[in-house]
Amino acid sequence: MVRLVGGAQDREKIRSMSEVSRSLVEVVDFDGVFHSDFKTMFDGLGLLDCGLEYNVVTVLGCQSSGKSTLLNALFGTKFPEMDSMCGRGQTTRGVWCSRDIESSTLVIDVEGTDSKERGEDRLTFEHRASLFSLAVADAVIVNMWYHDIGRYTASNYGLLKTVLAVMLELFHTNDSSKMDSRMDSRMDNHTRTHMIFIIRDHSSSLTPIHKLERLLLQDVVDIWDGIKKPLPLQNSTADDFFKFSVIGLPSKVDDKNNFDIEVKNLKLNWLNKLRPKHYTRTIPADGFPMYCESIWNTIMNSDQLDIPSQKEMVAIYRCDEIKIRAFMKMKDGLAQHDYDVIFDHDKNKDNLTVGDNLTINDNTNTIIQNLLSFVIHDYHKDAWRYDTNVYNKKLNELLDDCYYELQKIYDTSLNMERQKCLKEAAKYLEKLGRKDPYKSSRLLDDGSDIFEFWRQLDIKYLSNWMDMTLDDFAKKCKSSSINFSVSLGENDVKLNHEFTSDLQMSLLKENLIEMRTKFKESELQSFKNILEEPVQGIREQIEMLQLEPDLNNYWNEATKILLDNSTRLYPQYGVALQGIVGSNHGTDKCEEPSREIVESTMTRASTPFMTTESDERMRFNMVLYECLRESFARRSDRICDQVYKRFKRFFETDEDGVPNYWATTKPDDIKRLYREAKSKALALFPIICEYKVDLHALVHDEFVDPRLLELSQQPLLFGIKQSESLSTSEKFMLKACQEAQFIQATGGQMTKQSWWMWLLCILLGWNEIMFVIRQPIIFMLGLTAALVMGAAWYTGNLFTLITGGRLLTSHVLSVILPIIQKELAPKLHTQTR
Repeated sequence: MVRLVGGAQDREKIRSMSEVSRSLVEVVDFDGVFHSDFKTMFDGLGLLDCGLEYNVVTVLGCQSSGKSTLLNALFGTKFPEMDSMCGRGQTTRGVWCSRDIESSTLVIDVEGTDSKERGEDRLTFEHRASLFSLAVADAVIVNMWYHDIGRYTASNYGLLKTVLAVMLELFHTNDSSKMDSRMDSRMDNHTRTHMIFIIRDHSSSLTPIHKLERLLLQDVVDIWDGIKKPLPLQNSTADDFFKFSVIGLPSKVDDKNNFDIEVKNLKLNWLNKLRPKHYTRTIPADGFPMYCESIWNTIMNSDQLDIPSQKEMVAIYRCDEIKIRAFMKMKDGLAQHDYDVIFDHDKNKDNLTVGDNLTINDNTNTIIQNLLSFVIHDYHKDAWRYDTNVYNKKLNELLDDCYYELQKIYDTSLNMERQKCLKEAAKYLEKLGRKDPYKSSRLLDDGSDIFEFWRQLDIKYLSNWMDMTLDDFAKKCKSSSINFSVSLGENDVKLNHEFTSDLQMSLLKENLIEMRTKFKESELQSFKNILEEPVQGIREQIEMLQLEPDLNNYWNEATKILLDNSTRLYPQYGVALQGIVGSNHGTDKCEEPSREIVESTMTRASTPFMTTESDERMRFNMVLYECLRESFARRSDRICDQVYKRFKRFFETDEDGVPNYWATTKPDDIKRLYREAKSKALALFPIICEYKVDLHALVHDEFVDPRLLELSQQPLLFGIKQSESLSTSEKFMLKACQEAQFIQATGGQMTKQSWWMWLLCILLGWNEIMFVIRQPIIFMLGLTAALVMGAAWYTGNLFTLITGGRLLTSHVLSVILPIIQKELAPKLHTQTR
């Protein structure tokens, strides 16, 4: 239910006028708040489809002067009227609107001026209401009484002054050129506001209407001359902004019949003469609610009210709404069609031949043309009335959105073809490479030499494969276009748009580059596996340096060994690596370094190896460096053996390499040799726990792979493993010293063994005897089990034995397992910590 009046005292009256309220819409309430549901309620007035074929009339005048009564009589509206029998007071509170029942005229009833209910705030609201009325209305009715003419307040002289001053506010701007253009536009009879003075209770026998008209117009001139005007409007007159009419009406109480007749004449005069043909503010009816809200908010915020800017804002808002509505209809239309037929080929085909062209066929082209034509007409139907620049801009945006949706459909179909191309490309690579990249054989699956294959991999195989795939896809995905015109009355909209395969072509390139990168990584892994054999030889050469007395230059010598072997291996392995990596720097993960860096550093005279061959050699050195480090890392758990080997070199032999004879060596000499050998052996431990081959000696600083540089800083052995390895080395060294001391103590004589011991050695072997000595319990259990099984088999009670054995095993495990858990639990807890 829309509120008719603002006071609680009129609730009973509201309930009795429920039917009337359906035709009334509140615009602004008594507190000056614009009604939040104005747009929704405005829809009920039936003006939305009028376009510009409507008018707006507003009324200004003193409170309780019969404004609502006049509007109801003139336009057939149902604004609440004051009931004199109940006293005199404010009836209309705020701003309300309704519709003329005979024409597309929107009638706005404004709260009266000089209101006791407003108190001291009345002038503020009067100014705002006047400004709002002039901003939205084609015609402003000034309601005044005959007997009040000549008075200042009662005759609305102050209100008239406010109205004229407010009109200047609408045209005030700091830009004089804009003000001049607005002035020129307002001087047009079709855009000037029509101010209609209605003289109530007028009688021609008392004062002829033409004399009253002369008097009122003179008052207007006097008021206008007294208003301070902006400089560009100094010479303007009120007639530049208004058309004036003065009309007298008889008394509604004393001469009701003549009043009704004059009101009818005035209505005919309005319909045939006074009413403009179109809404002079050029705001279509569907945008009027937003226009009103924008005007009122600007007034309330005390901002400069720029009417052209307000019109443009409304045009942008409404054209946006219309554009979105039309676009959604476009999407709905697209959803109703099967666009697999967008390609001119059989959609049930699994594969397309090179000769098949993917393009929009005639049937699909017709559907698209019909959809676009419908969307453009739907947009044009409601948007053409708004600002031309805004209209054209939003139309272009609508077409761009439609083209984008059609391009997505086109891309979806192209995506199917791209997936087919990728499947074919994957099959080619699967046939091209080896099934097991970790296989270290130098022959391919077909028996050909893998090095010869690698040398031509990038140029002959992968580059041609990529170019052929892209060419095949380009032949099948020729660009399609639409080209037609849509007639919009006097103007035609020409549609010319090309649907391209650029996106899918770009995605295909990215997919192929990714596939090529993964394939090269796989082949690089095969290359490293084959390189493992020479790398192992290099590692063994470096490990021989561990037996040298001086370890100060250990890693420097190791670097020289790596460089020498790199020179030896490069002619075969380096060329193969170059074929795997290729020359497309910056696209694959394995391509290091980039060509741009090489070229940027070639101008420096201090770089002795800035050639293409040096570039490829440095890349090979980095791969060799990484493989050698991986080889050392795999043997990191045997560092204790290398330390012990160095210990034995200096403990068991003298400086000339002659073995020491412990039987004749003094105990103090054994201790001295032990300490010296142990010191030299332990000096090796921290050296070989790290990998310090000089990467910068292999590769120029600007070409060093950051990943390898970070890897070179990480030790091969650290933490608990390093401590355990050191402890194990010391145990081995101590045991060797004890054996030497034992030999020295026994004089080097062999202990005489029994004949049965020699017999066991012959029958079982030394390793088996040592196992029996080290694990006697396991040996006895195994021997017992063998004897029992033999006896059972011999007596035929094998099943009974198995059953008893299972029970015995269960009993033994129930006893042993708790003991084992009790013993191991503390150790496991310590290791976990």
